[in-house]
Amino acid sequence: MSIFGINGAEFIVLLIVVVLVLGPSRTAQALVAMQRGVAKMRGWSAQLREQLTELREQEASAANAVAEETRSLTAEAQAVTAAATDVNSVLQSLDPSLLDPRTMIKEAVAEEMKAWIETMQPAASSSPAAPAPPAHNGPASSDKIA
Repeated sequence: MSIFGINGAEFIVLLIVVVLVLGPSRTAQALVAMQRGVAKMRGWSAQLREQLTELREQEASAANAVAEETRSLTAEAQAVTAAATDVNSVLQSLDPSLLDPRTMIKEAVAEEMKAWIETMQPAASSSPAAPAPPAHNGPASSDKIA
């Protein structure tokens, strides 16, 4: 196993050199300082793990929210598609010739004329028979020029 490119034997040699250079009293102080540094590193590592756990939880909740929103939008899209299909079928069954204004006016006038004729016929049949007016074929005999 190698740490920073240093294998086990090289590490032991390095420790012996440090003890010889620092001496017994300063080696103890160096070990205490190293212990504090390792404790700080462990604390930072724990904080980092907590933050990563929180980020993963947030990511999972965001992914769940996105999935739920996707399902909701898919359902809405299906409803809109169904409504569009209904509208499309209605539009396909629509006959544009029925929307011609000339035809519409002609039908409306025909209905009104029919209603007027039906209104007038009962009134004509309920009144007593009146003598028909004389036919006027030409000038009356009194109007003849002598």
